[in-house]
Amino acid sequence: MALIMSFETKVLLFVVISIICSILFVVYRDKGRVKEKRSRLVDREPLSFDEIFSRFFADRKLDKMDALEHWTIIAELLGFDPERMRPGDRFDYEMGPVPGKELCDEIEGVWEHFHYLADERSIDLNAHNIQTLEELITLFSRRTDLD
Repeated sequence: MALIMSFETKVLLFVVISIICSILFVVYRDKGRVKEKRSRLVDREPLSFDEIFSRFFADRKLDKMDALEHWTIIAELLGFDPERMRPGDRFDYEMGPVPGKELCDEIEGVWEHFHYLADERSIDLNAHNIQTLEELITLFSRRTDLD
């Protein structure tokens, strides 16, 4: 018994299969992109935030809990292990998009979050040339010597 389909049914079936294949391709490609991005930090020794703060931020008189909150938000948005991030990590390299896959990247979520926060705090984020994690944390963390 042969299955007879109308031309419209064949076209609809082709469109549905094409959409499913496209979705599967994007999901598979995205997994590889995220894995490749995370591999940039995998060889680093994990450091607790206390160690990171005492080594890199303590002399700046920043509020530790405020800095930790920003650090954690960035790690979550980028999908990185916060213990493997370092203040010198650059947003255009270590934390930036995978070359050739710049169209969709979590870094946009980081910038959206901090632009929103900048608006709330009346900070002109565009006036600062933020290139590293350290610069962003320092700009947005409250200072303890100003209280």
